[in-house]
Amino acid sequence: MKRKAVMQLPAAQTKKIGKVLTIQTLDEILILNYWEDRKLIGRYCINTKTHEYATYYADGTWRERKLMSLMGYNPAYYSYYSVGHDVAFDPAAAEENIMAFLPPEYGENDPYVSIGHHEEDYSREKRDQKELRRIERIREKMNQIPKLPDDFKTWIHRVAAGGEDFAFYDKEEGTWSCTACGKEYRESDIEHEPEQKKIKNNQLITCPKCHKKIKAKKRSKGVSLKTGAVILQDVNQHAGVARHIDVCIDWGYTGRNIKISEAVRILLLRDDKKYACELYYNQGCRSEWGAYGDVFDRQNPSNRRIGEGYLHPEGIPEALSGTCFSDWDKLFRQLARAGKQLDYNRLMIAQGNRDLINTVEYLFKGRFDRLLLETSRKISPYTCEYYGPLKICGKSIEQVFDIQDRQLINRIRNCDGGESIIKWMRWSEQSSKKIDGETLNWLTKSDIKQEDLSFLTAPMSPRQVMNYIEKQRADGYKGKSARTILNQWSDYLSMCRGQKKDLSDELVYRPRQLKRRHDEIVEGIRKQRMIEEMKRSKKAA
Repeated sequence: MKRKAVMQLPAAQTKKIGKVLTIQTLDEILILNYWEDRKLIGRYCINTKTHEYATYYADGTWRERKLMSLMGYNPAYYSYYSVGHDVAFDPAAAEENIMAFLPPEYGENDPYVSIGHHEEDYSREKRDQKELRRIERIREKMNQIPKLPDDFKTWIHRVAAGGEDFAFYDKEEGTWSCTACGKEYRESDIEHEPEQKKIKNNQLITCPKCHKKIKAKKRSKGVSLKTGAVILQDVNQHAGVARHIDVCIDWGYTGRNIKISEAVRILLLRDDKKYACELYYNQGCRSEWGAYGDVFDRQNPSNRRIGEGYLHPEGIPEALSGTCFSDWDKLFRQLARAGKQLDYNRLMIAQGNRDLINTVEYLFKGRFDRLLLETSRKISPYTCEYYGPLKICGKSIEQVFDIQDRQLINRIRNCDGGESIIKWMRWSEQSSKKIDGETLNWLTKSDIKQEDLSFLTAPMSPRQVMNYIEKQRADGYKGKSARTILNQWSDYLSMCRGQKKDLSDELVYRPRQLKRRHDEIVEGIRKQRMIEEMKRSKKAA
């Protein structure tokens, strides 16, 4: 737009009163001067070749506004098919001159509609160019990301699957195939006990070709394992990157196949004063497993997610150096070498929280594996703070666990307990009541928390609860989980409370046959409601 030339060109005057448009041309630029009662409001300029448009207002400012905006119409509520009825052209032939000046493809009967086509084309082209520039900037960033480590598939097979391989049996051919070496052989080639006639399913055998210990699979055609991986790499002087990758390991008769699909790339910024990182999501679905290539953008239409994974041990210090995540460097290297599967992204969300870092180090070196995993899940992405039951500001393991008895802490490690067991141990210390090992293992396996027993009004120890639930499982709830029986028990006592039964009576709060008593009270309530309905309604009676 030749703005200086337009400003030097005097506006075409008018003698008419009211809303008036006068026309001028400057090379390929069409100028429409808008007057209200002989007062110049603004000059609308449009380049009929490039479709660029702008408005020069009487106050000396240029704005990228449409002609209808200059004439007082809101583009959000009006279209060019319904504007300009109260605006006159001066001279009378100005309308025909506008139509003659516009390109033939926009030769509409209405000059406003034709101008609207120009404006739409310019806005569309401008949006397209802006989007192309944005995509190109992202592409340039993604092109700087290093390739995956050469040993990635070997490493993920070792840490996620323990390096396990299988031998699959082809019943029709009568042959076995090893997923480690991919070679086929007969059952007679496999070494086994002389008295054993056939190889059994899930039996450990030695491959006669590669001599690796593998598991025989005679009843299935394949085994699959889905997991995740995290790779930290240095990109350039401005950023490192955390790459979160979905992994699927398939074992079958044709061999072992490791499929990967990178879900999210997080650029770890070094010199940005406002943001700590930038997130880019893979635009392809995980089910495609990279079949159509990987394209990354800021939006997440495929709903890709960051989950738990194994951290690759290489490139960690280089990626974190100079970022607000650098305090995790030493501990991350230790966790990676130990092959710990954690939510590393949640840990990084806390950035340089030294209290959390020290707590995670306590748990890792103290071999509290389940608690370590659960702690990595308890960092809020909104507040960047830890919200679990541990006292992360503590200076010792006793203060962190809020348990002074070291033997209770050791019991948490021995049963590989999580947050629920910490609460049970705190209860044990505060109430001076012991929980035996069998009960503790049962609570851990059943994932029963202390608050899950809040429905019990009568005092019952964890051991009594375990014995009662296991007895009910044997009598009326065969195959049901402890959680299911516990929910039935809670539901039963809730109905007893509604029926105003004496919950302090052991025969009420701990019935000998929970299922029968539960069904009886449900049927009793149903009959009671039916009678009440009959009393209210003659039709129901």
